[in-house]
Amino acid sequence: MEIRIDISPTELSELLKSTGIKKDLLEKFVDSKPENIKQNNDGITADLTLSEFYENWYLPKIATRKRQTKATIAERNTAMKYWISITGNPKLSEINDDIVDSFTDGLYKAVKPDGKQLSDQTIRKHLSAIESVLMYAGPQNDGLKRALGLIDHLPEFPSIKKRVDVNSRTPTIKEFESILKACRVAERPKLEGITAPEWWECAFLFLYSTGIRYQDFIGAKWSHIKQIQNVKALIIPPENEKTHRERIVPLNKLAQSVLNRLPRTGREDNIFQWDANYPGSVYKGIVKERQRIAKAAFVKPILATFHAIRRLTATMLDPAAAANVLGNNPITCRQHYQTVVVAARAVEALPMPQIPDF
Repeated sequence: MEIRIDISPTELSELLKSTGIKKDLLEKFVDSKPENIKQNNDGITADLTLSEFYENWYLPKIATRKRQTKATIAERNTAMKYWISITGNPKLSEINDDIVDSFTDGLYKAVKPDGKQLSDQTIRKHLSAIESVLMYAGPQNDGLKRALGLIDHLPEFPSIKKRVDVNSRTPTIKEFESILKACRVAERPKLEGITAPEWWECAFLFLYSTGIRYQDFIGAKWSHIKQIQNVKALIIPPENEKTHRERIVPLNKLAQSVLNRLPRTGREDNIFQWDANYPGSVYKGIVKERQRIAKAAFVKPILATFHAIRRLTATMLDPAAAANVLGNNPITCRQHYQTVVVAARAVEALPMPQIPDF
């Protein structure tokens, strides 16, 4: 089954009309305009299709309020196009376990424009996107107070996580130590006060000891280092954090020793600066050097990515504190100091890798 995702919903619906699938629903989808549905709870009913609910309530009421990124919204749009193509876009009141199962099966049979099938990770992403929208039409609960309660029961979405071999994308401690040793081959960045191999060793150790994401790493400034009562921490401002909430990242002794090895200039300068004379973007420069290091370490390039190191950190943390450390728990903030203490203890207990001497 070939599914085109490079066409508009209107073109998609016209294409589906020729198949005879739920024509009345498709016509309703094509002809509906945002002004036809009131932008409030009273005008939103279970007679709407999921795509109508998405366009007329979820996007203006939820996506805007949560300040979802353009990339997230683009992923939601793509998932919605697959939903329309595979299910025929039924009403909210008609969505049940069977329809979700058929959608899942359709994703596994779908073929992208390049002729390849969807990966398990992509299928999981599309299922998660549809579930994230549909849950706002379901019953309210403590974690979802803005749900409208249009449907009494949410269908069960299958867990695709079991199909994704996360271990194959997570380095072991031994592989991480090999990556640290291979930092000796790094050629960039060229900075004063630190060599490229030392920069990369510091970068990997800081990533491991904090579990931060790439955007947090690249945007961290010296002014973000603060003392929160008895805990020294990196404070990630809301505008830099993926969840758009301030995040406190406790710094263990390893992370603090890394900071002491880095050259400091102004407080508003980035902690991990990059070569200003590099002929290309910072991201491309980091990827190129990372791949060079992975090759020298005799590990797959995917094991030397920043997110792979974050996964390694997650596997080494106390499961009870992992959500606090990695920022998956939104209450890790100044108002909940105890969670910061728990996170600080967890990162201090991380196994210490063998650090090479450059």
